[in-house]
Amino acid sequence: MSAQLSAGLMAASLFVALAGSAAAQDGVAAARLPNSFDQPVRVAAAAQPAPAAPVPTEAADPRTEPALRGVIAAAQADSIDYSVFTPGVGETMRQGQGATLSDMVENMGALTAVTFVGGQDGADLYRARFEAGDTQWIIGLDEAGKIGVFLFRETPVAPE
Repeated sequence: MSAQLSAGLMAASLFVALAGSAAAQDGVAAARLPNSFDQPVRVAAAAQPAPAAPVPTEAADPRTEPALRGVIAAAQADSIDYSVFTPGVGETMRQGQGATLSDMVENMGALTAVTFVGGQDGADLYRARFEAGDTQWIIGLDEAGKIGVFLFRETPVAPE
């Protein structure tokens, strides 16, 4: 596994851990993830021991891929159904993240593949490929099947 992919998966694991904790507290999140790997690393004055890395799951929640495909299709048609989200995530999507999502996927062409990458704390990480782009998604559902964790971003392009 390349160092960049490994770093990306570690960052995604942190986002999943944070998002999973947020979902558990009903402080849900929906956002487009910035590419934080382009920023210089800040070193803390006093080194703290690293927390134990969360253990990712081996299998996806069978409900998350169909839910993700449904949201992507709706976003490409610019007709997101906010009722599929928990109230907190739905409100965040209505306040701008839905438009950001639609803008991101509308011009990427057809969805060609969705691949499960890993999961943690009740949220799953996917890579979705389109004809003209590659994206990363974190999605988690509550007990009722509503999307309570929803993060997305275009896959960063590796510098050559």
